[in-house]
Amino acid sequence: MYPDIISQKFGDNVTVSLGKFNLLDVASTTPLIGGGGETTFWNLGLAAPISGVTPAYLVGGILSVKTTPATLTLMVYDPRNAQDLSVIGHPFVSGTTTSLSATIPLSLAGLSGFHTFRGVYSSATGLDLDTVGQLFLPPGSGAVENKQGYRYGSYAFQQYLWQDPDNPSRGWGLFGQFAASDADPDPVGASVFVGLGGSTPGRLDDRWGVVWFDYMFSPHLKTGLAAIGEGLRDEKGLEAYYDVAVVDHVRFGPDAQVIWPGTSGKATALFLGVRGRLVF
Repeated sequence: MYPDIISQKFGDNVTVSLGKFNLLDVASTTPLIGGGGETTFWNLGLAAPISGVTPAYLVGGILSVKTTPATLTLMVYDPRNAQDLSVIGHPFVSGTTTSLSATIPLSLAGLSGFHTFRGVYSSATGLDLDTVGQLFLPPGSGAVENKQGYRYGSYAFQQYLWQDPDNPSRGWGLFGQFAASDADPDPVGASVFVGLGGSTPGRLDDRWGVVWFDYMFSPHLKTGLAAIGEGLRDEKGLEAYYDVAVVDHVRFGPDAQVIWPGTSGKATALFLGVRGRLVF
């Protein structure tokens, strides 16, 4: 799945991986929400939640250590998107991002679930959002500055409410994530999503889900844009999908999204679509 990654295991509990990582693939391993947009939610904010500190493709290393109470994951990576070949050729010239997370398994009434706590610090430099209002002033009339350092924290959970007794990896349940940053220079101040999804008895190969999300932009960014007459508000949305396993290797299903956009003056948007997959 990850041809650009070199991994080495040390015993049963320690793994070190180095290379270029596609986090859409990594996100697809989470049982209820995962799928990377291919088999579950279409919206990127759900398929790979937007943090402002972790690009969809990254270059770096990951250390995973399994202990009795939790799995600890340390990530050190270039803060830039590794789809840019210059990131691969000259990594870490713009700073380093360090992420530490702990995933704690927890069963509820015999049904499996987990809780993940994550903290991130990046030494990258970004636009000081307090100076956004100066961007469109005549040259020399205002100072646009940069600010170093991103800080971010999140809590995510997944909890099965029903599992197939013959295959516990299939079932349906509740999932969610709550995240916040220092909101400068990170343009996303906070975010939250909560939903239900998975598969149900009688159609265990089908997938379905419904979710509500809210991306809350930085108050510094909102104030700066307001100073130049540009309104910005939180972006909210609802998404629901159903993915049918028609026959072996063929999947098909509809998706619907309602988006309340963050740009002031933009009308509520409705997106309808269908998705088909043929797996060889």
